[in-house]
Amino acid sequence: MQNIATTLTKPHLRESASPAGASVRPPRPWLQDTWLWLLLVGPLTAPLFAWTGWAILKPFADGIYLLGAVVCPKLSEHFDLLGNPLSVCASCWSSVFGLWAVRLLYGRAGEGMGIFSRLGLSSLWSRWASAPLTTRLAVLLVAFVPWALDTALWDTGTWSSPRLFMMLVGFLGGLGAGLLLLPASSAMRARLSQKPPTRYEI
Repeated sequence: MQNIATTLTKPHLRESASPAGASVRPPRPWLQDTWLWLLLVGPLTAPLFAWTGWAILKPFADGIYLLGAVVCPKLSEHFDLLGNPLSVCASCWSSVFGLWAVRLLYGRAGEGMGIFSRLGLSSLWSRWASAPLTTRLAVLLVAFVPWALDTALWDTGTWSSPRLFMMLVGFLGGLGAGLLLLPASSAMRARLSQKPPTRYEI
C-alpha cells in the first residue's frame, strides 16, 4: 500500500486537480496581433516606399497598391501620406481601428489590455460569449449595414460620402467584425491549449 501511495504522489502520475469546467487562460495571440499590426501599418508602407524614390522599394509599393486595389471597394477615396495615397480607402483603414478597439477592450481573455483592464469588463465579455450565435451575427450585420449601404450608393453614383462618414462606417464595421472574431479566436486558443485530464485506476 505504501508503494502505491508513493507512486500516486509522483508528479507525472498525479491526476490534474483542475476541474474539467475550469476556464483556461489562452496563450498570447501572437499570430492574431501580427495580422492586426500588418493591417494597421501595411496601408502606410506603400506611400512611404513611393515617397523614398528608391527603385528597390518600388516593386514592394506596387505590390501593396495592387493588393489594396483587390480588397478595397472605394480605392479612390483614400487619405494621402507624404504626397502619396494610402493603399486602401478611408473606410477600410478605419475598420482596422475598430478591430484594435476590440483587441484593447478584450485583452487576451476578456480582462482588457493595459489600462483597459481597469474597466472591469470581464462579466460583460462573459455575457457576450454566452449570447446565442444568431445574436452575435445580428450585431455583426447591423454594424456592417451602414458600410455596405454607403458602398452600394457610391457605386451607383447616387451618393458621395464625406471622409468623416466613411471613417465612421468603417470603424463600425471593424468593431462588429472584432466583436465576433476576436473572442472566438481567444476561445479557440484556450481549447487548443487545454490538456485532457489523465485518470489512473488502481
